[in-house]
Amino acid sequence: MALWLILHAIAFVLATALTQVGGFAYLGTLLLSRRGPFARGFGFIKRTILFLTIYGCLWTAASFTAPHFGRVPLPCHASDVTEIVVQSPLYCVLNRHYVTPELLDVANEVAAFMDNKFPGTQVLALDANFPFLDGFSMFPHLSHADGRKLDVAFLYESEDGRSAFGATRSPIGYWALEPP
Repeated sequence: MALWLILHAIAFVLATALTQVGGFAYLGTLLLSRRGPFARGFGFIKRTILFLTIYGCLWTAASFTAPHFGRVPLPCHASDVTEIVVQSPLYCVLNRHYVTPELLDVANEVAAFMDNKFPGTQVLALDANFPFLDGFSMFPHLSHADGRKLDVAFLYESEDGRSAFGATRSPIGYWALEPP
């Protein structure tokens, strides 16, 4: 019993640290799959579908309630090169794409400036912040706790010297090092 509780507590903490709302989706999945009306016959696949459904509902709710906490989402899909966009959909799925409205304005000004100076350049955002609560740091970015921090990807050139639109050396923008 104690091991079961410890493992579920670890899963809750990890899901919350990764996405801010994932821990609550995990708790909801535990409650509904063990005590709810659907408790009988819940296997791994059904629990996974239930978790994804609850997480999707919480994720959607976060986008509507985040402005009440002083945060707005960065665009997950590029509609214009003069607008900053999240480099990977993974940041959006994990709720790591929220900033203050002021930071979004500054980021869009930088994106417009870069497109003006280097036509076709898209500024790509990496980790930003969670949708709720100042002081809730994002692992591993302990400084990303107030909606006023944003990581951006390096800008790359193609071999002929032109801007490489949307190019990064890593699928998520991190852990691909460049020489000085």
